[in-house]
Amino acid sequence: MLEERTYWAGVYAHFLDPAGEDFVLNEMFGGVPVEVKTEIVKAMRKNVRQEMIGHGIGRHSKAQIYAFAQADVEAVLQFMGDKDFFFGSEPTTIDATIAGLFANWLACDFDWALKDFIKAQPQIAEYMKRFGCAVFGRELR
Repeated sequence: MLEERTYWAGVYAHFLDPAGEDFVLNEMFGGVPVEVKTEIVKAMRKNVRQEMIGHGIGRHSKAQIYAFAQADVEAVLQFMGDKDFFFGSEPTTIDATIAGLFANWLACDFDWALKDFIKAQPQIAEYMKRFGCAVFGRELR
């Protein structure tokens, strides 16, 4: 679910949502001359849009894509309940996927619907602290 639907919401936010415009132009392609940057970004967005349509998620509206992702995150949180990690007291590979997605979305320099939702969930903040300490010996920032 996270790799099939939720991941694509992050792709949409970064590459197709106007909120990600500054990220694409200045973070990804900041050093590229303006003369070619516009054409590169245009081609990249076309490819991303085609990939998302081919996947199926791109046939939905922005609001639907973000709603799917939020529902997926809510399902993960509900399944985890009060467990430390997805399957219990020790992190597994699925926790690496979950924490990687959360960290990526929380670290982006622009606001988008799922980031705002994730930031508002105390369960996610605690999960990220536990994951960082268990895997890296320190809290993730």
